[in-house]
Amino acid sequence: MAFLTLSDVKKEYHTGSVTVPALEDVSFDLNEGEFVVILGASGAGKTTLLSLLAGLDTAVKGTVLCNGEDITKKGLNYHRKHNISLVFQNYNLIDYLTTVENVKLGGSGNAEKLLEEVGIGKEYWQRNVLQLSGGQQQRVAIARALATNPKILLCDEATSALDPTTTKSILALLKEINQKYGITIVIITHEMAVVQEIGTHVAIIDHGELAESGTVEEVFTHPKSKAARKLVLMDDDNHYDEMKGQHCIRIVFKSNSSFEPVIANMVLAHRMPVNILLADTKDINGVAHGQMILQLPEDTTVAQKMIQYLKDRNLEVEELDHYVG
Repeated sequence: MAFLTLSDVKKEYHTGSVTVPALEDVSFDLNEGEFVVILGASGAGKTTLLSLLAGLDTAVKGTVLCNGEDITKKGLNYHRKHNISLVFQNYNLIDYLTTVENVKLGGSGNAEKLLEEVGIGKEYWQRNVLQLSGGQQQRVAIARALATNPKILLCDEATSALDPTTTKSILALLKEINQKYGITIVIITHEMAVVQEIGTHVAIIDHGELAESGTVEEVFTHPKSKAARKLVLMDDDNHYDEMKGQHCIRIVFKSNSSFEPVIANMVLAHRMPVNILLADTKDINGVAHGQMILQLPEDTTVAQKMIQYLKDRNLEVEELDHYVG
């Protein structure tokens, strides 16, 4: 049984006589110990989804279950107190309190130990939080969130206000917490880099709907929805549609295959040139994954032989155009 489940969830807002849909029939499961990234553009419905998971808002239709029980049964306050904790984009620390006092607001008598766990040294414990850097403040916010001993840690754009170097360090900290304590972590983001860096699973939200979900590797290797393809194929909304009808294929390389001259060898073997439209390499959870979009010769026979050549070398090949029939 899934630890946290959304089932046919719908959410809308009303402004005067106008109804604004935010989420439409969203369903997915979160399992204990997973690190899930909810990915989508601004306005896609990510934060609304997080609010429902956190019990900060209620759906107009559908249910949110925690351990198989509707979170409204014992009350949303119970869910927020016993099941989840939140980390916000802008830290939400109390600016007139010290570092250690902010963590103690989480209810733990072990604030000092938690600060050590997140990398905040003793010399900072009695400082006002406004004297800390942005990265340090976010670490304090994470320590405060952990002070409630949550089952699920929900992070709303927790790194979007930070520089790239600090972002990497905060993501590494969250990954360490997930692996060390087995806490389920959900992070909301619009950045593909966050998915590549830490996520085990990804759910893509697009215009209030769940466009696609699965392991990070599954979604990267076999993106099915237009929203996923937009994110995987270098963030250009039009590239995929433009490639259809142009004798194009997408190849995915994994690990060592990324470094073999497969394409050069294929061209030499078939004595026909190909056009490289896109080439990209991503590091996903420490494993190199490359992708390439090739435009093959118009000769159907040659194109099919090239596709088979690539498949014979255990490469993932997606045909963006039908060559036969």
